[in-house]
Amino acid sequence: MNADKEKWILLAILSIIWGSSFILIKKSLEHFNPYQVGALRVSHCRNYFNADCYFQI
Repeated sequence: MNADKEKWILLAILSIIWGSSFILIKKSLEHFNPYQVGALRVSHCRNYFNADCYFQI
C-alpha cells in the first residue's frame, strides 16, 4: 500500500473514532446528567492509564 492511501485510511479511522465520541456523549446525556457523564469518562481514562502503567513496569 502506498503512503498516500495509508494516510487517507488513517484519517478516515480517526474521523470515525472522533465523531463517534460526540454521538455517544449526546446519547448518554439522555439518561445521565453531565456530571455523571464527565465522571464516567474520567474514571474510564484513569483505569486505562493505570493498566497501561502497571503493565509497563
